[in-house]
Amino acid sequence: MKLTFRRFDLQLTHTWRVSSQEGVGQGKDFYPVVFVELEAGDSHGIGEGAPSSRYAESADTVQAFLRKVDPARLSFEDIPGSMKYLDLVAAGNYTAKAALNLALVDAVAKTAHRAVYDHLGLGFTENRHVTSFSIGIDEPEVIRKKVQNAANYPILKIKVGSPDDEKNLRVVREVAPQKTLRVDANEAWTTKEEALRKIEWLATDKHIEFIEQPMPATSNP
Repeated sequence: MKLTFRRFDLQLTHTWRVSSQEGVGQGKDFYPVVFVELEAGDSHGIGEGAPSSRYAESADTVQAFLRKVDPARLSFEDIPGSMKYLDLVAAGNYTAKAALNLALVDAVAKTAHRAVYDHLGLGFTENRHVTSFSIGIDEPEVIRKKVQNAANYPILKIKVGSPDDEKNLRVVREVAPQKTLRVDANEAWTTKEEALRKIEWLATDKHIEFIEQPMPATSNP
């Protein structure tokens, strides 16, 4: 088995901001990911790891873990055994392990001439299982332009948790009055009372599908 990997910086169209970042002036203009490739004979699989600082991981930690991996211990014929070996290399490091798992599954599915979702028996259906296009926190007029540019996407995910939440939602509805929205607070509401107020406000919009991460994971309501 041959293992190769490389970092790749995804350049973002817009600066990306969420509630956990300090101030509207902060944000990201690129997002580092790590691509992984596994090869053995005629089989070839590709995986990707997108590390998050939320879990104390980065492109550097992903690559550091991958350097410890012995490719000879990985097998397209025994993916569960390969994953057990990776747990022996080091605890945690879930982004790197996920990238390797993706590469293993990708190779097996390619060999069987099937899409990954068919190989896993997920029953994927076009136009039924639809992901969302995320729009980060920004000034209301920037939000307006982002929503306009995302006109072709049937579902939007809106990041909330800033003082301009109500203004931003009004702007979204001016541009896309009935589009399905998913809302992500990124743990911005620190008490159950604040979360309840925000949820009741959002519930008045009948086209909001769900609210994600309303409170900190470490909170004790």
